[in-house]
Amino acid sequence: EFLIYFGRAIVVFYPVYLTGYLGLSISWVLLCMVMITWWKKNRVWKDERIGSAIDFVDNETHLINSELKSTLQMATWVNFPDVEKVQWVNKILEQAWPFFGMFMEKILKESIQPSIRVTNTALKMFTFTK
Repeated sequence: EFLIYFGRAIVVFYPVYLTGYLGLSISWVLLCMVMITWWKKNRVWKDERIGSAIDFVDNETHLINSELKSTLQMATWVNFPDVEKVQWVNKILEQAWPFFGMFMEKILKESIQPSIRVTNTALKMFTFTK
């Protein structure tokens, strides 16, 4: 234990001694200390990022489910299985699609078609078909 303490002391104080011995400014020591501190801080930040990415990949499904449940506070009937079947969306689209088609046909024939006919004389006979 004493040797480890002594080794750390030498590692810390030897650059200071060497700087004074060579007649260099103390700013070099400070610059080195700032660079080492910055490097360690960035290294810790990078290790944390890599660790969180590895944890995310390992526990992706569990993590996504827990985050969605905590942030969205969804109803109890909402479920996120690995392969979610959305047959209810298909049923709604089947029922709404004819009305959507009629709505789009009305918009195209009543508002867009006249504006296209006015823009150019060559398009006076322009019409939309089904």
